[in-house]
Amino acid sequence: MKDVIMENIKKKNLLFLSLMLCFLMMPMAHSKTIMRFAIQVPTDHYLGLHVLQFKEEVEMKSKGEINVIILDYANYKQAKKNKKTNEEGEEKNQLPPFYRDNEIIDAVASGDVEIGLVSLNRFGSIFPSTDIFNQPFIFDTDKKLKKALEKGSLIRENIESAIKKTGYKVLWWQPYGSAIIVSKGKSVQKPEDIKGKEVRVFGKTMGNLVLVAGGKPVLIPNSRQHFSYKHRKVEMGMTTVNDIERKKIWEVMDTISITNHASLQFLSLANSDWWLSLSSGVRSIIMEAAEKVEIDSRKRLKVLEENAYLSAMKNGMNIVILSDEDRELWKFKSIPVYQNYIEISGEDGQLIFDEANNY
Repeated sequence: MKDVIMENIKKKNLLFLSLMLCFLMMPMAHSKTIMRFAIQVPTDHYLGLHVLQFKEEVEMKSKGEINVIILDYANYKQAKKNKKTNEEGEEKNQLPPFYRDNEIIDAVASGDVEIGLVSLNRFGSIFPSTDIFNQPFIFDTDKKLKKALEKGSLIRENIESAIKKTGYKVLWWQPYGSAIIVSKGKSVQKPEDIKGKEVRVFGKTMGNLVLVAGGKPVLIPNSRQHFSYKHRKVEMGMTTVNDIERKKIWEVMDTISITNHASLQFLSLANSDWWLSLSSGVRSIIMEAAEKVEIDSRKRLKVLEENAYLSAMKNGMNIVILSDEDRELWKFKSIPVYQNYIEISGEDGQLIFDEANNY
């Protein structure tokens, strides 16, 4: 009996050792890093193209260990269209969430999404110094703008540090283009050219510029831009050349005045707590992809703008370039706008404004 018991113990030990060996030889299951990325526009939009590029870069570099889920309107719209219901009329498929531009910052802060693409202007009420890119004619050349956006520049570092304090990690900056003016029958070269005119604007500082020039600013969203020009709700308007092409503004306006009086910037933001929870290897992959996307977005924007100007001219629009004297006159007229910026933003604003004027 003793021999039988010992034999059974040996068999059990051998079985246990065999199972342990098989377990050790099995490949370890790795949990994927999930990144939900919220954007307001579809992925075929200029801004969306770079989010899509980021997804491809990250997933390729991580060999699929990082999964980027893009939450955009097109995805939501398609899911809603394809939604199926059972016989009782209950939803079988839950719709993916969709966040509008003014909701994305809160979605990232709450952790509903890990990353979101938002306009820098969204931080204007929290950190007034970020409004530097809307200050009239401060970044009116590619050279000045490039210096401000260089990694390590005083302006960029100041803004990113301020944003970091609110719980966000800036992954990359994405330019949207420079503000220009469209009109009909007459160009806008000097401040007096908009005196007494109703002008479409899409920001408070741009509205202030119109006011100091003697015009009447009217806040109109991008989606209503074409309608407003067509039905003469305003006589001229501020926009970007890419939006001129996208909205076919040449159907209702005939002149582009290249003022480049403001620079529109977007930021890709990550939730700080989530970011710090990642391994150094994962963070390295994400930042490497983010740096590539930022560089490529600037190159792509330049090509898009060149093509947009060509399209505008082919469709009959006149292109007017301001002289150096015109720009100096605009800057002089903008002094009250600058003073208001410095007063509201304090020492940080003064520091940034002085740095920008040295470019």
